[in-house]
Amino acid sequence: MPGHLPDPTAANQTAAAGAPVSVRTHKMAAGGDAIGNLADGRVVFVAGALPDEVVLVNVHTHKRDFARAA
Repeated sequence: MPGHLPDPTAANQTAAAGAPVSVRTHKMAAGGDAIGNLADGRVVFVAGALPDEVVLVNVHTHKRDFARAA
């Protein structure tokens, strides 16, 4: 896209499976996980995180619309 700057963390978030990625969380889910977004737009549920944190996580479950990480 013209005028669109790439996300500097996108390279980390599209890394090989099992590689740690940086995620900023923004709210809590009903089950107690924090909610953030990956560079590709998918929602990620992060166990053990709180809202407004930047966490380094390993994504262990990949689905079409969301992922789970710890």
